Amino acid sequence: MKREQGIDLLRVISCIFVVGLHTLMPGQGIINRILSVSGAVCIPLFWMASGFGIGLKQKVTMKYTMKKILRILLVCFTWEFCHAMVMFVLTGNMRNFISSYLLDFVQKGLFFHFWFMGTMIILYLLAPVVINIAAQNKIKILIIVLMVLNLLLDVLSYRGMSALLKIPSSARVWTYELYFVLGYAAAKNKDKIKAYRMQMNRIITAAAGMFALILMCVWISYVKDSIDPTRGYGDFHMSMPVIIASVTVFYGIGFSDIRAKWIGRLIGLVMGIYIIHPFVLAVLDKILPEFTSGGSALNLLFWLLTTASSAVVTLVMTKIPLVKEMVRL
Repeated sequence: MKREQGIDLLRVISCIFVVGLHTLMPGQGIINRILSVSGAVCIPLFWMASGFGIGLKQKVTMKYTMKKILRILLVCFTWEFCHAMVMFVLTGNMRNFISSYLLDFVQKGLFFHFWFMGTMIILYLLAPVVINIAAQNKIKILIIVLMVLNLLLDVLSYRGMSALLKIPSSARVWTYELYFVLGYAAAKNKDKIKAYRMQMNRIITAAAGMFALILMCVWISYVKDSIDPTRGYGDFHMSMPVIIASVTVFYGIGFSDIRAKWIGRLIGLVMGIYIIHPFVLAVLDKILPEFTSGGSALNLLFWLLTTASSAVVTLVMTKIPLVKEMVRL
């Protein structure tokens, strides 16, 4: 199956901004704040790209979905096991990595960022259901239902039901299923979308994406500054500004006619960067603590340095037999 380089570019950009979510300090300057808040769309874009990938396939069997799920489980377990063994050799203490492994999927374990892997497991389990609904030409109905549900729950989270935000992100099926289905529908209509996009002026497309991102940044900043400063970026995934921004960016970049060899080289590093970057960040933070709180420029440099270092480590791992399987899904 031929890869869509626009979608691959989207994954690469999203990966870079995921690192930004964990490294950029909003209080270090307006540029840092804008870039950090803009990262709110990166995880939704990953979900949409995953749905798009499923939509491109001629057939999705239970064997395929189980293979993908088992691989995710194996990769996550391998990281937990290897970390526990290394720490046992260094300290003589064996931590309960089995418990941590299970908690990873609800953001409570050592590899807290593996919660995203938990969402992918559920999405693969539900993929046959989505495909069946699409086969009955009811995909639009599903999108409308999920959209309304997300907006309703988002409003309720501000109206005395803030307990909704305590639900682990990996359990908010209504949210990531919406993005997945939107990506799936886009794949099924990619020729129509590309034809429509070719008729539009690129400047208009870019302007629409920028406007949607600005609107989202204003909304998130307003909520965090004036209403609820405890909300994480993940709590905004079900809000309309983030949905609009995610869809606009997805269609603007994902369906671009870009062709570049470097995209093909970088796409193979995306998952490794995502897995490794929290550890690279922790090491760099100890070596260069002033980079996180030394002002806007240093903080931006810290983001780029963390991303580049994670990419280099991933690249090295991909060259080692067996070890390379730890950074591939």
